[in-house]
Amino acid sequence: MPQASTPPPAKPAPVTITPLYTVRVGPVFDRDRASAIAKQLAAGGFSPTISTQSGPVFRVVSEPLPRNVAEDLGATLAGRGFRGQLELLAGGTAQLLFGAFISQKDAEALSQRITAQGYDVWVVRGGPAYMLQLGPYPQSSVETITGILKSGAPTATVTVDATSASQAAPPPPAPAPQAALPPAAPARPTAPPPAPAPQASTPPPAKPAPVITTPLYAVRVGPVFDRDRASAIAKQLTAGGFSPTISTQTGPVFRVVSEPLPRNVAEDLGATLAGRGFRGQLELLAGGTAQLLFGAFISQKDAEALSQRITAQGYDVWVVRGGPAYMLQLGPYPQSSVETITGILKSGAADATVTVDPAP
Repeated sequence: MPQASTPPPAKPAPVTITPLYTVRVGPVFDRDRASAIAKQLAAGGFSPTISTQSGPVFRVVSEPLPRNVAEDLGATLAGRGFRGQLELLAGGTAQLLFGAFISQKDAEALSQRITAQGYDVWVVRGGPAYMLQLGPYPQSSVETITGILKSGAPTATVTVDATSASQAAPPPPAPAPQAALPPAAPARPTAPPPAPAPQASTPPPAKPAPVITTPLYAVRVGPVFDRDRASAIAKQLTAGGFSPTISTQTGPVFRVVSEPLPRNVAEDLGATLAGRGFRGQLELLAGGTAQLLFGAFISQKDAEALSQRITAQGYDVWVVRGGPAYMLQLGPYPQSSVETITGILKSGAADATVTVDPAP
């Protein structure tokens, strides 16, 4: 008896996948502040987690200023779209934190935008720091989260990343039920398949080419005792395509200086010793006098070594403690870039002390 034809299975309805996003807030340098932001988000119905940021963090900050000057600067730059968080320091001073980033490139970008407004800011390394993570959530929730942060933590850095499709896609639909089919006729016995032909032996895989690692180096310039001079050196390096960060040297610093002399005598001494390979920077003192700074070192041993070399030329110089001082740090870069950096410094800051260390 003929069987009724089986209707083809219905096509499943198309599945619409709603894209999901992960939100990261930070880095935040104060644990209490990270907790306060987390509470604001929790009050909005979200569940952030706080973790410690273990890698380097880059802060965009103003120089230390009297508190009232820092507040005025903050108000001025806020009017131009740059919100800064006031950080109180010792001695009635304060600085403004305009942002904190895991990426040095992002920190430099913000620094350059503020500098373009005519205000000097610095990129410095900082830590430890904390990150808040939320999601994944749909776009509507992301907009709600950014709204909460805009009103309650406007200086917080927010990063939104799309979640991969494998994480966002729902499980595939179950197949539609099939109509019952008549029992299949018994299969006829078939001859066994022929034996496979012997295969040629497979050659062993080729050994991968050796990986050549280019060594990288970190460069430190300083210590430099004048903040404006540190900034000027940083601008010279930036013009050469490099990205220095400026930090304050907290430990003891040793300066190699001449005794105070009449200015014209100090200038003559500087010219004489420059001809013998010892470049000195003229520092004006009170009463029309001046001294020459031949170098500044973190290591007292290095300062004493330079002092002895100049003394061997028949001129008295002294090693004295000084501070505060500033350090510029660059890299890591390959050897070719290190040579370019030292060339820039040799022509524009010949008396600056340069230290090159292999990057870890």
